[in-house]
Amino acid sequence: MARIEAQITEHAQADGLITVPTSMVLRTGPTHYTCKSASRDELFDYVRQHEAWDLLEARPSKSAVLSLVEATGEPPPGVNFSAYRALIIP
Repeated sequence: MARIEAQITEHAQADGLITVPTSMVLRTGPTHYTCKSASRDELFDYVRQHEAWDLLEARPSKSAVLSLVEATGEPPPGVNFSAYRALIIP
């Protein structure tokens, strides 16, 4: 599926297309999950109360890293940075 998406994306970019009309959509692969904090204070209170430190992650800020890359051309040390455009099939 990744190869197909890459080929469609390559052809779309070569033709200057932002959208590609299609009459068939295949759904394959695993379910993707998202998780965002609705209330940082409530989450931190819960983590402290239950000592559930595994609920938290430490990671760099995408927007701050992007700003630095745009300004300097390089991400900060210890950060791998990449950009991609996903193919979305409605």
